[in-house]
Amino acid sequence: MSKTIQQVGNGLLSAFLILTPTMPSPRPPVAVASQHGKQSGISELGYFCDTNDPACTPASAFSLSTLRDLYIFVEWTGVPAGTHTQEVRFFLPEDRTGTLYQSFNNPFSAPHGHRKVVTLIDDLPVAGTFIANRELTGIWRADIYLDDVFVASNYVEFLP
Repeated sequence: MSKTIQQVGNGLLSAFLILTPTMPSPRPPVAVASQHGKQSGISELGYFCDTNDPACTPASAFSLSTLRDLYIFVEWTGVPAGTHTQEVRFFLPEDRTGTLYQSFNNPFSAPHGHRKVVTLIDDLPVAGTFIANRELTGIWRADIYLDDVFVASNYVEFLP
């Protein structure tokens, strides 16, 4: 009978391990271009900072107790000349439903020449907002779109 209980226990543990959702671990800022971006020669680099200086040191985790604003930088290279729209969709951590928290829309003009870099910055207030007041810690996802086409997902972690 002891063997049967052990087998049941192992079966339950296996089911728990299979059914337990896992959060992605915080990742350093990386560019994960979609097929659309690769095919057209467009590349992006998204990163997060606690200052609005593009020369800042990117990070993948920030403490809610010290963070005033989160700055989301997106650098575009190879965007064809003309008018475009970047959208950044910022999602709550998966363990808090993974729903859209805020979206940023930025129209911009790309100059002639594929080697020009266009940098756009979005500012997500944190101190004194719902994020800090409710201590919404965890791994947040920022999805980046160019002209309504998904390009990349970047992750940032808010710590207590």
